[in-house]
Amino acid sequence: MPILRLRKSVGRSTPGQVLVLTTDDPTAFSDILRVLPSLPVQFLSTRREDERMVFTLLRR
Repeated sequence: MPILRLRKSVGRSTPGQVLVLTTDDPTAFSDILRVLPSLPVQFLSTRREDERMVFTLLRR
């Protein structure tokens, strides 16, 4: 479900806004990287916090 949450967040955001997506889905990293080219966002960073992945993106 991280991709659905990401798409909704992008749709509600405005250009220049920083989006932070946190997930514990083990397949999220590859799924999100696969869908990023189709979204108006720039990948800024990813990090691990315990069992979660935290993605930071910039809305273009």
